[in-house]
Amino acid sequence: MRTPPALLATLAGCAVVFGACTSSTTSNSASDFQGPQKAVAQVVDDFSSAGSDRDANKICEEFLAPSLIQAIQKASKTTCSNALDNRLDDADSFKLDVDKITINGDQATVTVTSDVGGSGDGDRRDTLQLQRIGNNWKIAQLS
Repeated sequence: MRTPPALLATLAGCAVVFGACTSSTTSNSASDFQGPQKAVAQVVDDFSSAGSDRDANKICEEFLAPSLIQAIQKASKTTCSNALDNRLDDADSFKLDVDKITINGDQATVTVTSDVGGSGDGDRRDTLQLQRIGNNWKIAQLS
């Protein structure tokens, strides 16, 4: 069975964010921010930590927006955590340094840097889109 493009994009995003790094340390970027930006950075830090623990259940339940979970489940025809399990196993590291946060209402755009290390490419910059759902920020899109 061919993997649907939407799932490929979603899982590729997970691989980019989780697999690009070579260091096994998670980050503590939230300490660099204040106010609402600190709350957003904390979500990214906690997401990174859950990835380091290879805890797909926690990632799906606590950090992903319902729309992203639905897209993953629809495309993979399995649960979110099952779809992410293999991607997490393939990842070398999970350290994401938050460089910039832009908040516009209930939407946040976060630029993160990860070290690609051994590939000779240096640092890699990616963008995460977060959405405020109730009082919590959830990842709605992975670059």
